[in-house]
Amino acid sequence: MTTKKISIGPIGLNNRALAYDKDNNAIWVASSGDNSLTKIDAMTNTIIGKYDCETPPIDIVYDPFHKAIWVASGGEPMLVMMDALTGNIIDKFQVSTHSTSMTYDYKNRCVWLASRIRPEITKFNTMSNKVVDEYHIGGVISHDIEYDSFTESV
Repeated sequence: MTTKKISIGPIGLNNRALAYDKDNNAIWVASSGDNSLTKIDAMTNTIIGKYDCETPPIDIVYDPFHKAIWVASGGEPMLVMMDALTGNIIDKFQVSTHSTSMTYDYKNRCVWLASRIRPEITKFNTMSNKVVDEYHIGGVISHDIEYDSFTESV
């Protein structure tokens, strides 16, 4: 396997997360330093859009069912849903805690969020747009969360 280093120009400040949009063949970059998302064409390695998030994005995931980018906000306990084609904000949803990371559950169409201030994870259903459950995970604050499609578990 060979690695190719590319240069596409300035993306943003404090790049925190990446998401791959398979439907538009785009790579999304979350930059918390300037509250933005940058969309990069994965074939040409060119920036095709830069979008304001209003608050610092902490993490992002791609939702193929809604063709959307979900953004965990660092400024408020909030999830932002953005159109993956246009970059426009579709809606904002309050959640119970500030997130440090998130993952997308393709089977159940849910976003899972790890709290950065409490030892808990939150399950947000993207079909009903509601928090459906919160789970206490012991005395340790989780800094990362992943969905395993093989075992269909978080």
